[in-house]
Parts: sequence; structure tokens; C-alpha cells
Amino acid sequence: MKNTYISICLLLAIGSTLFATDNAGLSPVTPFEISISARQTGLGEAFTAGYDYNSILYNPASLALLEREYFTVSHNKWIVGSSQSFFSMGLPFKWGFLSTGIAYFNQGEIERRTNWLNENLRENVYDMGLILGYGGRFHKYLTLGIALKVVYRDWAEYTSAAFAADVGAICPNVELPYGIGMLNAGLVVQNIGPKERLRYVGFNQPLTPKLGISVDFPEVSVFNFCLLADASYPIYDAAFRGNFGLEIWAWKQIALRAGYRLGYDISKANLTFGAGLKYKSFNFDYGIVDYENTGLTHRFTVCMALNEMVPVGPLRVLDRKLDVITDKIDNLQADVTDLKLSVDEVKGLIKTSLKTAIDIFYIRHYLNVLFPFDSYKIPNSEFLKLDEAVRVINAYYADQTIVVEGHTDVSGKDPYNQSLSDRRAQAVKEYMVSKGISADRILTRGKGETSPLNQETGPGKSGMENRRVIFIVSE
Repeated sequence: MKNTYISICLLLAIGSTLFATDNAGLSPVTPFEISISARQTGLGEAFTAGYDYNSILYNPASLALLEREYFTVSHNKWIVGSSQSFFSMGLPFKWGFLSTGIAYFNQGEIERRTNWLNENLRENVYDMGLILGYGGRFHKYLTLGIALKVVYRDWAEYTSAAFAADVGAICPNVELPYGIGMLNAGLVVQNIGPKERLRYVGFNQPLTPKLGISVDFPEVSVFNFCLLADASYPIYDAAFRGNFGLEIWAWKQIALRAGYRLGYDISKANLTFGAGLKYKSFNFDYGIVDYENTGLTHRFTVCMALNEMVPVGPLRVLDRKLDVITDKIDNLQADVTDLKLSVDEVKGLIKTSLKTAIDIFYIRHYLNVLFPFDSYKIPNSEFLKLDEAVRVINAYYADQTIVVEGHTDVSGKDPYNQSLSDRRAQAVKEYMVSKGISADRILTRGKGETSPLNQETGPGKSGMENRRVIFIVSE
């Protein structure tokens, strides 16, 4: 028994020195602390501000930037006969993104000597880890996330279990000045949790705060470039670490990667390299690190993305809705420009005004048609406006209801003005129906003199801006 315990301690010491400095506290290596995924390994593990389908291992806040269901499998052929495997899947939903994964860390075998027969037995040593993460977008420039982790160890006849949490935040898609590129900035604190106990010894969780940035540069010919950098400070190791990565994509399908790790004990393993390939919904990634004395280590990752992209939230849902509204505003703005050109061509024969009012749920468009004093007959000068309004409605709002709202100036009695406004709205509706818009899609509403733009009245041109019909389209 004593010899087994000594072997366990030696195994722990070897594993810890791979990631700790000379003044490190006693902190075991978990199946999540050794880089498993190939892309992140090739980038020197600089991924606090990056995002892909293995984001749950690096910063759960970046899950909010994913928009497709996925499955991913990674394998790491590590040192001295040890290996890692990781399987994960993720699912977007309206209020965020959920991801879960399971890791297996096979550390090989150790020799155990029995007390009474003095025989040598070889026992398997392994760790298993389960992780569950959530990421949500709470502002255009803020995503938040949390990951819960459970680790189980079976080291010969000694077992232990521990749990911890990662919490993170990312400020995504910040446009840099002069069109330099798009910046992501990230923060994560990993392994927040109580001490782990193995037999009679307590081990601190490898508590580590990290800061990171990533910059995506504009496309140059067929190439895309991304730079990443992380800075971390493992609390119980009391030593600064830096991670740096460069990724180059060609034709958005083939990637080459290089990374550098600063502040790690294994100086010969500072340089990392990798490559990637995208084919339809599949990503294939490879990463390599040379540990010199123990040889090359290889990581392989395969990911399959499913279904179409969907918005995730909470506020990502609003972002998508605002994007739709913005697109429609851009289209209408272009339409107004075309209309102004046509007005110039007819030398100012008419003037058409288009106003737009927007709130969080609706977009309304106002196009005024003006009437002579005490009349509901549409003037000849206004038919070009009406034709343009019909064209805009058919082009952008073919399936929506149109409200035609009639108005008068303040001259005259209220009942008379109410009736006059109703007849003005009805006249416009009849013209629109004659141009092919279904009568069922047009609602008329008389407002009388209740909403004048000013106190001007007729006859003549005075107060004409009050004698109007308004077209309103709501979404």
C-alpha cells in the first residue's frame, strides 16, 4: 500500500511540473487543463477571446457567438504513452447556447507492489471529466458564460472526485479605427472550486484568471489573418504566462497555424503548429507540439455543424430583428434616392415626402397626399405620389396591411371635417384598389381635424399640409 501511494505522488509530481513553475503550489493536472483540441493547440492555447465549437474548454462566454448545433471529437496522443479524448455537443436556443462534453485522460499504468506477496501489479491510471456550459449575449458588446466541471480520478486503488466552475465574459466584434480589423476581448476565471482530496492530501484547484484578445484583419486577396494573445496568472503557481497565436486562412477553407507559449516550465515545447480544413459542414484540425525529451504530441479534432444558423440571446434575438429593420430602412432609403432622381427629371413637378418612424417593435412609413380646400377629389398633381406609394407597398410590403388615414385643417365644424377626412381616405383606397392592391389589405381611418400639423387653414394653398392622407405600414 505504501509503495502504491508513493507511486501516485510521483505521478502527480510529474504531471504538475508540466504546467507549473518552480514555486508552484500542489495542484493536480485535470483532463481539462491539458490542451485537447487541435486548433487551440496550434494557436499556442491563446483562445480566451476566440470562439469555435470547442469554446467551452477555454471561455464559456464565447458559446454565445455560436449559432449552429454541433458535434465534435478530439484526440490527443500525449507523452509517455498517455492520451486524451474529448467529445462534445452544443445546441443554440432562444435565450443562449448550451454545450456539454466529456473528457477521458488515460495516464497509462503504474506499478503496484502488494505487502504480503511482494508481487508487482500494474494498474491503470485515468481521469474523467464532465463539463456543462452556457453562454448568452446580453448586449451588442457583451456575452457572458459559465461552465460547471466535475472530475473523477482513478489512480490504482485511490480515487477522488472534485468539481469547479469557469466564468467568463467577452466583448465581441469591436470595429477598430481606420478599418484595421475586428477586435474581440475576453476575460475568464477558470477552476473556481474547493480543494480536491486524494487519500490524506488536499490539492488546490488550478485557479487561473486569463485575459485575451483576438483581431480579425480584412481579407487580402484569398487570405484571412487572425492574431490572438492571452495573459494568465495561475494563482497557486504565482507565475505569469503568455500565449500567442497566428492563424491564416486561404479561400476560407485551408488554415495554417502557429503559436508560442511563454512562462511554461517545458521550454522546448513553447512552439506549437497546426493546420485545418473546412469541407461543407465539417471541420478537420490538427495540432502538434514537440516536447523534445518525450517526443512529438499530436492532436486531432473533427467537428460537424448541423442545421441552419439561428440567433441566440437573450439580446441576440433583438440584434437579428434590428438587422432586418436596418436592411429595410436601407432599401427604402435607396428607393427615396431613386424617387428624388425621378422628381429632378420631371423638373420639380411634384414633391414627395417620405418619413420613417421606428420603435423597438414597429417601423412606420408616412407618405403624404395633399388635397385642395373642402375637397376629397385627388388632385392630378398627387397621382404620381400615389403611383409611387403603390410601387413601394408592392415591393416591400406585399403581404401586409396598409392603413390609409385622412386629415383636414381646423376650418369648419368637427362633424363635417370628420366626414371629409373619411371621404379623403376612401378616395385614396379606391385608387389603390384600382392599381391592384387588394381591398382587404387596406384599412381607412378618418382623423378629422384632431391632428393638424399647424393652425393654417384655406382656402387656397394655405394650410394644404393639414389637408392630407397618410399611408402607414406597420411591422
